[in-house]
Amino acid sequence: MLTKALKSLVIFQVLSTSIAHAAYFDTLPKGVRVFDYKNIMARNVNSSFNQTQQATPYSYSINLNAKLLSEIPQAAYYMNDLKAKSLNAYNMFSVGEYNVSAKADMNVQTFGLGYGINNKLTLYAGVPFYKAKVNINYNRSASNNYAQVAQALHNDGRDDLAGVYENVIENMFDFNASFFQSLVVDQYNYQPVGNWEGAGFGDMEIGAMYQVINHTYGGLAATLGVSLATGKVEDPSIIQDIGFGDGQNDVFFELGGGLYLSNRLVLNSFFRYTHQLADTRELRVPTNGSFTLSDQTGSFDFKLGDKLYYNINAEYSTSDWNTFRIGYELNTQDESKYDSQYTAANQILSQNTDILSHSVRLGHTFSTVNLFKKGKFMVPGSVDISYLHMMTGRNTAKADRLEIHFRMYF
Repeated sequence: MLTKALKSLVIFQVLSTSIAHAAYFDTLPKGVRVFDYKNIMARNVNSSFNQTQQATPYSYSINLNAKLLSEIPQAAYYMNDLKAKSLNAYNMFSVGEYNVSAKADMNVQTFGLGYGINNKLTLYAGVPFYKAKVNINYNRSASNNYAQVAQALHNDGRDDLAGVYENVIENMFDFNASFFQSLVVDQYNYQPVGNWEGAGFGDMEIGAMYQVINHTYGGLAATLGVSLATGKVEDPSIIQDIGFGDGQNDVFFELGGGLYLSNRLVLNSFFRYTHQLADTRELRVPTNGSFTLSDQTGSFDFKLGDKLYYNINAEYSTSDWNTFRIGYELNTQDESKYDSQYTAANQILSQNTDILSHSVRLGHTFSTVNLFKKGKFMVPGSVDISYLHMMTGRNTAKADRLEIHFRMYF
């Protein structure tokens, strides 16, 4: 579903390893603080990877024919009755063909602070602020064929009611954009469908990073933390809404290290496992997997799938202040589970909720930390610019990202 794929855009980590300032395992010296700012930009996101890992555009041509309408509870009776009176009329019946396309922009700014308790233990906290925009374009490429259907009914009429159906269908009102909006708003009690913009805070992250090993050849560090449900969740009454939080608290564990291959080349590798805690929310109650609009809401216990993030990268420094980086990133999320009195809805909501993505990242860092240590620069800090390209995935938006990361130590 279009909105489900767009919501997968909200996968950005808040401060993962951001308190490090060189190799992955570096922590802050005792008493040193860091201010951390990151700006993540995804523009013109107009496609996603489906459940078979095929890239598909957010562009759909929908023929509202009798077969599709038969899957809508409110229309199923009439379509089945039409089929019984004339299979030919049923097969050709069409309200019209409609084209829907969409694209999304996402901008995330994260703000964080870290503090060195001692030379091995660093505490940090951060929160993201999201701005998102979804543009939906709608047009009709083919009109209804009521006259032809009525003629087929006339030719195949088998009882006295066939003539009544013929007259009704020939004079049916047209399903245009205004009718669709009134159906969504009046029949299903959603807000009007169209372009959408939103802004708000995401889930806050709090963590502690401990340096386990620090040697001349490399080191190892572990991080333990929580993600608090401070972010805005999607409104079940807005079809195209994107939430900025998961709606429940998480706990995570991160472990990784770095290896000095030379005095200029460092290989870093780490993973993060996130366990998403169960919670309860009010959601729409879908009754059909092909048509998920519903005028009913209900309470659902839900458990979003646990997440795994893995990163391996190599950093090469050409000088004390200039570093280049290339890396690979893996994101996975298990299937989500829903539990309520609505058995069919539980299964529909969990469909295609497992997520996978493989990405490569190129980065360039300007840092004054080493220059500051040598007394050659007054303020220690860094600016990192990176570009992430998503190569393939499953059930996730195909979103390349430009990131600008600024740190200042004091």
